[in-house]
Amino acid sequence: MAPRRPRTAPGPATPRGTPTPRARSPPIAAPRSPPRTAHFWRENAEAVIERNTVVNCARGIGLGLTDSPADDVRVHADMSCPNPGHADDYRGTVRNNVVFVDDDRVFDPASGFDTGIALAAACEATVVHNTVYSTRAPFSSIEWRFDATSGLVGNNLVSHNLMERTAGTAAAAGNLDGAGAEHFVDAAAGGLSLTIGSAAVDAWAELGSAAPDDDVEAEPRSDGAPDGGADERS
Repeated sequence: MAPRRPRTAPGPATPRGTPTPRARSPPIAAPRSPPRTAHFWRENAEAVIERNTVVNCARGIGLGLTDSPADDVRVHADMSCPNPGHADDYRGTVRNNVVFVDDDRVFDPASGFDTGIALAAACEATVVHNTVYSTRAPFSSIEWRFDATSGLVGNNLVSHNLMERTAGTAAAAGNLDGAGAEHFVDAAAGGLSLTIGSAAVDAWAELGSAAPDDDVEAEPRSDGAPDGGADERS
């Protein structure tokens, strides 16, 4: 069966049915407004977005767009969702990504830095072990909304807020929000490897099969106590 291909596939994100590349994408350096840098946006299935480093973009990574179906609705007959409503993404995964914003040209417009990672009508999504750091406040570091959204937001490390815009949708576990520069080797310059004293070291929730085996640099998470965020301190 041919893979269900998304409308856009930036970086190492891949649609259902194709192997996930094991290489980290290059940083995206120019300030950028919507659309998102890596966005599977309408009625996709089993996309994987991993090991991206997104720098100074107003919107980072997204699964789904809206709770209203498109005119040419793609139907995934072999999939169903636990929550009611239109699903714009099925079983997508966002893991081991870094989003960093420090450029005033991103923050100063009225739209500002919108969000690092967003789920919108994303059914059974998995958002785990990502790091989102910004030097000024975004609308949200990670957010999820619309009734059809479900799944797991776990073991992420963010400088500001996780926002549940629609109550009772995705489950959150092991996340650390409000993480300041003291958690990172050189946050001011985008060096988001963990310091030895970071509260994210060995601060994890049991994620079961959703837990990645390695980190953003393809280093193993093998000590039995994985660190929060994208980086595993070795």
